[in-house]
Amino acid sequence: SIAMAQSIFPMAVCNRYTRRQLGADLIAIGALCALLAGCAMSRPMPIAPVSNGLQLPAGYSSSIIAAGLRQPIAMTLGPAPDPLTGGPRRLYVAQLNGGEDDATGQIIAIDESTGAQDVVLTQLRKPTGLAWFNDMLVVVAFRDVLAYSIRDNKLQSPKTFVSGVRFNGRSLGHIRVGPSVDPFTRETEPRLYFHSSGGDSAVSGYLYSMRLDGSDQRIVARGLKNAYATGWDPAGTLYVTEIGDNITSEPVEEVNIIQQDGDYGWPNCAAGVACSGTLAPLATFPPHATPTGIVWWEGDLIVTLWGPTDPHVARVNLSTGTVSDFARGLQHPIDAIVSKQGTLLLLDYAGSIVEVRRPATTPNVAPPQPSPTPN
Repeated sequence: SIAMAQSIFPMAVCNRYTRRQLGADLIAIGALCALLAGCAMSRPMPIAPVSNGLQLPAGYSSSIIAAGLRQPIAMTLGPAPDPLTGGPRRLYVAQLNGGEDDATGQIIAIDESTGAQDVVLTQLRKPTGLAWFNDMLVVVAFRDVLAYSIRDNKLQSPKTFVSGVRFNGRSLGHIRVGPSVDPFTRETEPRLYFHSSGGDSAVSGYLYSMRLDGSDQRIVARGLKNAYATGWDPAGTLYVTEIGDNITSEPVEEVNIIQQDGDYGWPNCAAGVACSGTLAPLATFPPHATPTGIVWWEGDLIVTLWGPTDPHVARVNLSTGTVSDFARGLQHPIDAIVSKQGTLLLLDYAGSIVEVRRPATTPNVAPPQPSPTPN
């Protein structure tokens, strides 16, 4: 049944399906996924297994810092001190905690030193993105962007910044805080960036920004069928992943460099190809790789590829767009961020967070932050 398929395939993968397509394609999905996995692009690189089963480039090491999560989707660093406890900074994670349409989603706060978990929000529908700015937590849930303020160390009832965002029936993806000087408006305050996905290109497929109070909503770029994850480099360049839109046409999946008023081709151009007046991607991945997380680290982009085609963590060279393997061994890597110590945190939809450290000869120094994220 469609309900069974939705429970098996999380929102990031099913973004490309409509309910009608699911009903028609269910019988073939298992065989198709196996075929796609077998046809995945091979990019050999020197990797070495580590104790927790994660394979990394030689010299890198890793450890599990949290486990037992329930279908985690996205993560972000909280402020310091933590506004809810007054103690050390915590890591915040959005998770489904049940079926995709059960409205059982949660936001979890995690103590990185002990792994202790605290549920701070419940009964959310499809929480796919979250971001902290000072004492405000912003959450993307289903088709809404919600802002939670803090009073007396407690999250207050949310203010709805945006409701009814156009989407493709499944999910909207991440929300991120931009640089302190916005590169598109030149305003001397950061803005929030989020995306509308969907089937009607006249009113959807846009990357939006808005002020931190929810005002002045603007279209930054268009032609993005399903831009799921966003990430900034220290220079203030914005990168956005693009998940393919159809199981039958088998489009490649992308990383795009965002330009003001840029057109990235959907629905008139084949994925990965620049038509007249549109912009080509920086890098592409095989169909159904599902790039759900992106972060700048060590001068490259780290991209989590959920699958079902060949789930792993990739590295994209910013100069050439060359894609290589970075990590293997996670079941369904779904997000990546950089800690304040400069280590790489990888989120696995299967329920864990892994911390990756550079070789001992290369100190883990936190990179310059492009935005005034919590201190």
